[in-house]
Amino acid sequence: MNKKILFITLTIALVVIIVICAYYIQQSATSPDYIQQKYPTLKNGTYLNLRGGEKTRLYLIDSYIRYGNYEKDVMGPPGTYLAKKGDACVILNGTIRNDYNTDIYIGLTAEIYNASGQKVGSVININNTNMPGAPFITIFTKSKSVESFEIYIKYDKADISGYDIFVAFEPSATAPP
Repeated sequence: MNKKILFITLTIALVVIIVICAYYIQQSATSPDYIQQKYPTLKNGTYLNLRGGEKTRLYLIDSYIRYGNYEKDVMGPPGTYLAKKGDACVILNGTIRNDYNTDIYIGLTAEIYNASGQKVGSVININNTNMPGAPFITIFTKSKSVESFEIYIKYDKADISGYDIFVAFEPSATAPP
């Protein structure tokens, strides 16, 4: 009788362990790490494209995203806020190299995608001193030099599965207005 009870107890324990393992395997298959592979994300070690698709000579060395909050208010038209201090956002950091033979100004922008593959969020930067809230950041980079960047994207959910980085306008020797 004791052997029968022991056998039934072990069988039940084994079934419970199998169910728990199956649950965690299924959960990890739908986690953001897995989903990130499902939707295309810009690969490090490639040249960036202009918004229209043409390749540039701006080489993406590395990039990553993290969730964060705006560190200060970002004003829009007089009396309106584009983002308030503490609003949720996605922060995209990275490093690029200017492979052009001239010093240039570049505008970088980005798109983020949720777990369903939809474009979400709005680029609202805090780092453009002459154009706060612009949908891109402006970077000056010398020929053959490396520069870091940080793009703020207003978004209040934690379901990002991928992102793309674009050059917002043709690189130029003069700063944008």
